[in-house]
Amino acid sequence: MQAPGASPASVAAAQATANAALAAAVGGASMQRTVTAPYTVADDDYALEVEGTGNVTLPVPTDGRSLRLKRALTAGLITLVPFAGQVEGAPTLALLVAGESADLIGDGGNWAVYA
Repeated sequence: MQAPGASPASVAAAQATANAALAAAVGGASMQRTVTAPYTVADDDYALEVEGTGNVTLPVPTDGRSLRLKRALTAGLITLVPFAGQVEGAPTLALLVAGESADLIGDGGNWAVYA
């Protein structure tokens, strides 16, 4: 979500800074990439923009594991389906709106949504 009055350039700069900090924290791994649903999240995935229509299978929610998933502007319905556990107490989480995103953090048993 963009803050009221924030310019697209300032939002992009803030996102680039956040991505760089996260990349440094995970040893410089590739931070953001585009995938096509259906898709199974890999161990080295941290930030995904999802195209297509279908399910994205989440890994086991290990304690502290974070993921950022965003529905591409051209994508159809994207449903996040955990391999184990739940997402905020539900069996799935749907990204219904083009551009919608979810920041997830595993707690060892389930996924919590923070955005």
